[in-house]
Amino acid sequence: MSERQQLQIAMGALSPPLKEQIEQQGGVINEKELERLQRHCDAVTGLYIASYIPAGVAEKARQKIMKDIAKAVS
Repeated sequence: MSERQQLQIAMGALSPPLKEQIEQQGGVINEKELERLQRHCDAVTGLYIASYIPAGVAEKARQKIMKDIAKAVS
């Protein structure tokens, strides 16, 4: 994936899996890293849906996850 191209990832209960989203945009990611990041996305979504964390905290966590995704995708 070129540095100029922006990666757009949707996160949330109805979002497609990260693998599908990354592949559709022509990105490649290590399988272990993908699994780890998907678990984190799912955890944030679960905590938010169960009202353990507010929307602002979920958004902040997703921003950090997105930074890790951007670093991991080539």
